[in-house]
Amino acid sequence: MSDPKPRKVDDETPEFTPTRRVQPGLVEEKNVKDKPRGKGKTKGKARDTEAYDSERGIQRVQQLAAALVEEAEKLQRGQNALAQEKANWEAQARKLASCVVPRSRVQIDVGGTVFTTSKQTLTKFANSFFASMFSGRHELQPEDDGSFFVDRDPFVFRHVLNFMRGQPPQLEELSDVELKALKQDAQFYQLPELLEALTPPEPMLALPSCKFTSGNNYTLNTERDTVTKTGGDNGWNTNALGEAIPSTGATTIRFTIMQTNGPNSNIMLGIVPSSFNRNGINMFNKCGWHFHCANSHRHSGPPNNHRNQPYAPTGRLEGEDVVDMVVDRNARAISFIVNGNNAGVAYQNVFQATDELVPCVILHRQNHSVRMELLSHTP
Repeated sequence: MSDPKPRKVDDETPEFTPTRRVQPGLVEEKNVKDKPRGKGKTKGKARDTEAYDSERGIQRVQQLAAALVEEAEKLQRGQNALAQEKANWEAQARKLASCVVPRSRVQIDVGGTVFTTSKQTLTKFANSFFASMFSGRHELQPEDDGSFFVDRDPFVFRHVLNFMRGQPPQLEELSDVELKALKQDAQFYQLPELLEALTPPEPMLALPSCKFTSGNNYTLNTERDTVTKTGGDNGWNTNALGEAIPSTGATTIRFTIMQTNGPNSNIMLGIVPSSFNRNGINMFNKCGWHFHCANSHRHSGPPNNHRNQPYAPTGRLEGEDVVDMVVDRNARAISFIVNGNNAGVAYQNVFQATDELVPCVILHRQNHSVRMELLSHTP
């Protein structure tokens, strides 16, 4: 048995290279070395590019927001203009509706002068002469020219017609004679509204002053409407008088007790003749007509001589209590309203119509204080 022939080795067969094993988690050194360099710089450039793009984006958003705001303002201005235009049109429509009344034009011949107006204007006031004339209850016979004749002054009727059209009378343009004639025609045409417009309101009568006057043993505030006992001993020796009240009508004086000192409200409120002795003592039993705040009794001088006579069960009055004194010159009467409750007439037929009367506050104790004001006056 012969030996086998040796095999011929192919020169093109690659040389065998043993494979190295790499433990898991470890990177082969070659791979690390083969890793492209400069990649970190590339990432840095990308981040710079992204930051630049964000700034441009923010600017773009801001530009768009500003454009939207401007557009919204334009729209708002347009809406305002449309609303104003609508209001103008509506105002014009109302004006036209009040002035132009188709198919109801009426001609009124007043004293030979023809006035053209609308039936709507003539019948504006329900109970007027023309409202009755065109109510349909009467058979009207127009003149040959179609007008309706009224035998009144045409000059005066011009003012009447303008009033029915909604224009107030221009009193400054009328003489006394014309004003009198217009008032007469306002009655003829049964227009009490016009008559009222032609009668100016009575001027408001200014209320007379009602202030305390200076005296002994008391002080007044700046407005002279509050008196406080600051001098003399405790006793009925402080008489504060006010200014004279009107000689006619009814006058209401309000007294407000501001402060009392001690257990007794020894304060007298009333009205006295201007001849009252402001320096006297116990004057409430010698002159005038008074209300005692301690017990609501009456005190007066001759000839009535009310000495501590019961008047009203209001009890003792203290700080912040209010007493209204009503002096009726026509009825020659004095009444009191205590904290809103009418206590009735306290004095009747006690002064003459020609007497000059002044309010009076008599204070007994130190620091007693009363405010006075003219509440009302009816001539």
